Amino acid sequence: MFFTKIYKINKSQAAAIVIDLINLDSIKIDSKSTMIKALDIFAFRNMDFVDCILCATSKVTNNSVLTFDKGLKKCLENK
Repeated sequence: MFFTKIYKINKSQAAAIVIDLINLDSIKIDSKSTMIKALDIFAFRNMDFVDCILCATSKVTNNSVLTFDKGLKKCLENK
């Protein structure tokens, strides 16, 4: 997430802030649980957020993701 560098906050702080926003009743997201899982992964791994979404979606839906990305592959293997 770009704002971790702009606002000089760490990834876990950024993830916590976005999770709080997602949990607001006025925010509508198709799969809040998937996004929260992606943010949890983002907070503790050195991965791009898009890769975190792919990993979380795979874990939540039990679908496979094929990738050459070593970080994403490692995340997918840790089910």
